[in-house]
Amino acid sequence: MAVHKPPYVAAVLTGQPTALVLTVKSLPRDKSRCGQPVEIHPAGMLCRVPDAIRAQLRPGNRIVVSGKGTWMGVFVDRIDRIKLFDRSKPL
Repeated sequence: MAVHKPPYVAAVLTGQPTALVLTVKSLPRDKSRCGQPVEIHPAGMLCRVPDAIRAQLRPGNRIVVSGKGTWMGVFVDRIDRIKLFDRSKPL
């Protein structure tokens, strides 16, 4: 992946380990500038999300996006879905 925008360059060069909790808004079809997208709240769009991960996601899912980051953004290394337990079932 070519890194050419200032927030990504800053994240790669000076970023610290970072994790953000985000909510999946939608799983739109590929867009010309963003292949395999996942629309997230509040940050906008994740691009080039592998199909194996996209297949596990649904609108409303909470995810943890982690990687090197700064206040401007995160260069994503990993995406994990947060699995919530069902309170109606005994532990």
